[in-house]
Amino acid sequence: MMNKRTFIAIQIKPEKWLLNVISDLKSALKQESFKWVDESMFHVTLHFIGETNDKQVNQVIEFLLSKTNKLPVFEMNLLGVDYFGPGNQPKVLVVKAKANSVLNHFVNETAIELAKIGLPGNLKSFSPHVTIARIKTVFNPSGFHGTVERFKESGFQNSLINEIIFYESILQPTGAVYIPIQIFKLKQ
Repeated sequence: MMNKRTFIAIQIKPEKWLLNVISDLKSALKQESFKWVDESMFHVTLHFIGETNDKQVNQVIEFLLSKTNKLPVFEMNLLGVDYFGPGNQPKVLVVKAKANSVLNHFVNETAIELAKIGLPGNLKSFSPHVTIARIKTVFNPSGFHGTVERFKESGFQNSLINEIIFYESILQPTGAVYIPIQIFKLKQ
């Protein structure tokens, strides 16, 4: 029995507006030491679970099937750029997503289900976001903060969310690779 490193997420397909903003950010922050996330990997993590055995994988699939078939398709609004980590040593550059009551309810319900089978869920306050870059070093803090401030309140895109994905994350020297274990379609 092999453990898998797992998480539950929503895939985000970037549209032209968001791609242009990221291109502008890359240009404005080119002197910084960032590892930009490939746009095909953009997602909003609902729960990072971590080590999950085969029995738990099956239990997660079972409860996700029962929860997602009741979850209606919904819209997610990507709002603006921000970062996580202390101001003098930020860790990641993110695009924030607007809080959504449908999604918040789903995250809370599934956190309870994860706890029942002994897995960590997202029980703290849920802050939906898409990681767009991992920050190694900020050489010009005032330039970095000025750039983030410039894009902080930009409305980027509205994404129609019609599926939730249970992923396996495989760590490799070049970075993590995400493989869907199962895709759950939402109620139309």
